[in-house]
Amino acid sequence: MVFENFVYHTLRHLRTDVETREKDIILLMDNAVIHKHSMVLETARKFKVNVLFNAEYSPWLNPVEQLFNLLKKRVKAQIIQNK
Repeated sequence: MVFENFVYHTLRHLRTDVETREKDIILLMDNAVIHKHSMVLETARKFKVNVLFNAEYSPWLNPVEQLFNLLKKRVKAQIIQNK
């Protein structure tokens, strides 16, 4: 319910904002169960937003995963440097 609420308010804001109300919007999500919930998809349809799902298990396509990898490398380098 929290995610559904987040999607609703975010898309409502985008559709009422002067700069984005007429633009094509694509909502890119992974394949988590909550992302595919009927209410989330219905909200996207209501606000005329296209939903696009990542390929199954594709962390290389997820910018957050790339950021986590960078952070992990830096932390490991710091640990090695401090030994």
